[in-house]
Amino acid sequence: MIGINSRRIGNILIIDFDGNITILVDENITEIAQGVIQKDCVKIIMNFKKVKYINSSGFKVLIKIIKEVRSRDGRVKIVKISSHLQKIAKMIGLDKISEFWDSEQEALASFEPFLELEVVARLENLSKISDFIDDVSCKFGLDEDKMFDVHIAVGEACENILKHSYPKEKKGLVKIRCELKMDDFVVKIIDQGKPFDFNSVPSPNLDVPLEERAIGGLGIHFMKNLMDEVKYSFDPEKGNELIMKKNR
Repeated sequence: MIGINSRRIGNILIIDFDGNITILVDENITEIAQGVIQKDCVKIIMNFKKVKYINSSGFKVLIKIIKEVRSRDGRVKIVKISSHLQKIAKMIGLDKISEFWDSEQEALASFEPFLELEVVARLENLSKISDFIDDVSCKFGLDEDKMFDVHIAVGEACENILKHSYPKEKKGLVKIRCELKMDDFVVKIIDQGKPFDFNSVPSPNLDVPLEERAIGGLGIHFMKNLMDEVKYSFDPEKGNELIMKKNR
């Protein structure tokens, strides 16, 4: 019995196959696959991590599914397929109508090299930003510890922008753009509010007893220490741009 589970990340459908794909599951897999591949879905990843064997009938079913997606100008990417199965797949030309990737994260990134969120600069949108960052950092393959670091750093940066960048009477925007560059997860935060001299804020003196420390400066301290690189710039036309990188 073949098991098929489907899940979505944004507008990308991921199908996880579990079991061998042969003529014995031909009707079953076709029916299930057609059920999960909705007509509006044109970006699909097939995960074969738990598939050890596919015979000619199984490949025929897969080709049928891929051709159906391609007929709607869609794309299919195959991940975690064994070297043995990949050899057979290339022998029959499956690599001409689909793409092979080593990991799900790489396949996802190849569909959407960057993701953006733009929100009105209000504190109530901070949770929306946090959810976006968590989803994207997971999608791009960060482990739990690095996801936490990115969550804290981006949260601190955006909270400062939402609080201080725009006058209360002005509804400004904040754009968060995430992308992969080589082995770096890059977050770019852009706003058109008042410029802020990022480097003018002194690092807190953590050697001083807590009750004697000056208040403030911890947010930027968190950003600089949790991320591998933090860079701020201001342009009169483009506005404020904060770039933070986290190595995967």
